[in-house]
Amino acid sequence: MENDKWKMIRSLPLAVLTLIVPTFHPVAIPAQRRATITVNFTPGHPANRFIPSHALGAGVDGHAEGETDRQLSPANITAMLSAGFKPLTYRLRTELAGEAWHWNPNGSWSDPTHRQGYWTSTSELGDPIHVCYGYRLPRRGNTIDQANDDDYSRLDDGDTETFWKSNPYLDEHFSKEDNSISPQWVMIDLGAPKQIEAIRILWSQPFATDFSVEYGHFVGRPDLSQRLPTEWRAFPRGRITKGVGGDALLKLSIAPVTVRFVRIRLNESSGTSTNNSSDIRDRLGYAIREICLGSLDRRGRLKDVIHHAAQRNGQTIIYVSSTDPWHREIDRDEQTEQPGFDFIFNSGLTNGLPLLLPVPMLYDTPENAAAEIRYLKARGYAFERIEMGEEPDGQFVAPEHFAALYLQFAKAIHDIDRTLRLGGPSLQDIEQSQVPGRIEFGKAGWLGRFLEYLKRHDQLDKFSFFSFEWYPFGDDCKPQQLVEETGMLTDAWRELQEGGLTHDIPWIMSEYGYSA
Repeated sequence: MENDKWKMIRSLPLAVLTLIVPTFHPVAIPAQRRATITVNFTPGHPANRFIPSHALGAGVDGHAEGETDRQLSPANITAMLSAGFKPLTYRLRTELAGEAWHWNPNGSWSDPTHRQGYWTSTSELGDPIHVCYGYRLPRRGNTIDQANDDDYSRLDDGDTETFWKSNPYLDEHFSKEDNSISPQWVMIDLGAPKQIEAIRILWSQPFATDFSVEYGHFVGRPDLSQRLPTEWRAFPRGRITKGVGGDALLKLSIAPVTVRFVRIRLNESSGTSTNNSSDIRDRLGYAIREICLGSLDRRGRLKDVIHHAAQRNGQTIIYVSSTDPWHREIDRDEQTEQPGFDFIFNSGLTNGLPLLLPVPMLYDTPENAAAEIRYLKARGYAFERIEMGEEPDGQFVAPEHFAALYLQFAKAIHDIDRTLRLGGPSLQDIEQSQVPGRIEFGKAGWLGRFLEYLKRHDQLDKFSFFSFEWYPFGDDCKPQQLVEETGMLTDAWRELQEGGLTHDIPWIMSEYGYSA
């Protein structure tokens, strides 16, 4: 998400892109000169057609506690409706925060005695839902998030009692594919090249029995806002095939290697848990308590170059492939408030049209998504398209991992209603590859791998629309940028089609800001 989004009302237009007229290139006219513009057209032969009341819409999103009522007051809603935008999309801030979504404050825990575990909001009808909240994940691995960015990784928080755990729904038990095909990973950004020859991994459970420690670099210009390093090589002694967990200090090479990016690639899991839990999800994936990295002194002691702190700005930045959606009642985040479904549907903002509906996916469970659908159908609310998750690319979720979750959530939803149209993935942007001629390093490559996964599983029909966000410029106050924007968008679409996107399905720009 870019910094030019509307911070107050967040009324974001939505457009079905297959209906937009072909590209034109406007001419910049100096303010002090007059010019004549000639428009040629043939009556009865339009370049394209669209229905404004269907093609252009607005959006609502999550904010801090109390802002729903301040922003969506009756007077503000009346003003919003006067703008004329008809369809509405519901944006899901919890996905950007790396949090689980209690879309209904009432529901059940997988461990009700301790009021913790995996949450499912109830689909039973009760009092109307006015607001709801995201819940922080105590097994979080990412240092950075795209919402308030005020949490931290448990991999270098300096506390050996906490741990990161990967998403159990990406384990072969649920995905039905061998773990080594689409491995989980942890990536450490040291900020600058450091001499590395050893790593200490304090495993929790389940631990990796087969893993490798690697160092990487970018092909082309490095840009961590768009992608992670793409080329990886294992340290000379970094391949481990008989891991036993515990407190493991590993010498990775005879001589130090100067690197900035280090990755732990996790190939096979022990399938064990610390508490003999009856919930199989506790035994799936991988869990690590703390990571130390650096060089060894003459006595074999590790000189750690990782900064450990239980705060966002005090620790070395770490990225992970996924995070376990397990959490507790005490983890509610008041700064991630979402407007309640009943409030939105009864506010008039939908104009009686079907809502573009989100389901939480990256940090949630299929059961919670299915309950959401049952609830809305029981209320009789209008919706037909469901946007699955939000901005996985911006969180560096691998397209294969996103696709594996997508199919599990799709099955849960279609078991309720097979007529619902599913899509997404609400890409944070559709920027072209930064490496000329190598679309695999851009969003076209990401999307192509996602589509290929669906094809390989004979499930491409489950993807019925493509959605993305468009914030082409960071500075909204340069009007000359608008001249460039049309060509940028056209070029981005062209590259997406090279990656496998077709016009057989609608394209939806589900967010855009002033810079567009």
